[in-house]
Amino acid sequence: GNLATTPEDYYEIISGKTAGPFAAGCTAAALVAGSSPELADILGQFGLELGGLIFVGFYLLALVVADIPTFVKQQNSPYYKALGASGGTSAMVFASIILMPLSDICLFGLLCLPGFLLGGFFLIYSYVKGKKGQDNINHDAHLYGAIFGIICILLLSPGSAIMFMEQLKSYRPF
Repeated sequence: GNLATTPEDYYEIISGKTAGPFAAGCTAAALVAGSSPELADILGQFGLELGGLIFVGFYLLALVVADIPTFVKQQNSPYYKALGASGGTSAMVFASIILMPLSDICLFGLLCLPGFLLGGFFLIYSYVKGKKGQDNINHDAHLYGAIFGIICILLLSPGSAIMFMEQLKSYRPF
């Protein structure tokens, strides 16, 4: 990543990737309904803000949901402490894997694998390490965040399951 990225740059990136489709949908709906260009612009801005709020809301909800199993498991352990955003990040990554399973995810810029493969390895690793519990990493948050992301995207877009399977059928490793 570019360490010189400003908050304004980041907002522009998010607007293009996440909120942009909401803005386009609101603008298009207004124009199809015969609204004035001014109203279409206002609704487009509304869609942009709404899309950003949905992105942040999804992330925050994923943070909470991913940590619930750990809270339940560790509620009688007075010395257990955990802090992190990895559950929310896992939810975002796995939602995108369902939508684009063949897109590469790279580890340290060296090893790049299709998302569905790396995601599958990550789920297995998180499950096994979570069961062992030998380190101070909340592997359960990674696992449950990933599951939350998968479930959410399938509930919001059930057709994405079919697209996922179709893309996997077309996968050729070489």
